[in-house]
Amino acid sequence: MNKNKIINCTICNEKSFFSHKYSSPNIIFKNKDIFTCEHCEFSWAADIKQADLNEYYKKDYDVEVGRSKKFVSPEEYFSDAKKQFKRHRSEMHLLTVKRYLKNKKEPLILDIGSGLGTTLNLSKKYFIDPKIHAYENDENSKKYLNYINAQVISGDCISSLKNLNVAFDIIIASHFLEHVSPDSLKDFINIIYNLLKPGGILLIEVPNDNWQKYPDRKYSNPPHVNFFSIISLKKYFKQFNILRCCSIREPLNKKKNFIISLIFRVYAKILYIINQAINKVDVPCVKNGNGTSLILIAKKLIL
Repeated sequence: MNKNKIINCTICNEKSFFSHKYSSPNIIFKNKDIFTCEHCEFSWAADIKQADLNEYYKKDYDVEVGRSKKFVSPEEYFSDAKKQFKRHRSEMHLLTVKRYLKNKKEPLILDIGSGLGTTLNLSKKYFIDPKIHAYENDENSKKYLNYINAQVISGDCISSLKNLNVAFDIIIASHFLEHVSPDSLKDFINIIYNLLKPGGILLIEVPNDNWQKYPDRKYSNPPHVNFFSIISLKKYFKQFNILRCCSIREPLNKKKNFIISLIFRVYAKILYIINQAINKVDVPCVKNGNGTSLILIAKKLIL
């Protein structure tokens, strides 16, 4: 870490130091400075504007990752559970918010960065007549969202969400926050707070990117621009009543530690079946904090 190059942290405003350069051929990310805060353990890529990210997700993202080539038609996608993207994650999220939410009938749900709409479609299984809304810029995803009759919001994540004239019972942002311009993070959290009803539930999931504790996880591949630790995630959502914030493990990692990951997957599946039977959920926390993702569940206080 280069301590000669110093700026203030986006999350806690403490001194932060240059870590490394972003490695990418894409002009939006190429050679951008990445900084790390020693105080809250947050890292971010500097000088990346939200307007540029908006255009990237609209035009370039699908070209680079080829997502539209990986999935079948909406009809086949939603009729076959095995073809749905990370369905297990969507079910865990919905079981969690259902546990904490008092209003189970006709809840208004906003999924920010909804992708193809797996979570929103499954919400019909967990709630009575949910009113589903999706924020999503990927053009290919919109035909899937239209198929399940979701209200689709697109455009700049600050102005588009800020102009919504509706309050939600549930807001889910799974693996979205790491894609927001660091310069827009403060505006984004205020908008989320205003969009959530008093007593409403917020669920956030992000990669566990504490590079100070786990330097082997350090990377600089598009399109992530924010890299959260548990400490920085809690600080960022301090205006909410945080019900739980912990590290979790993805059920299966095919690239390494296959046997260990498979054991965790079997364990998670057994736990999921038991919890479904009793209509409860236990977020699969990793006690030593080194899980692959961080999950935060929060409530907006009733004043």
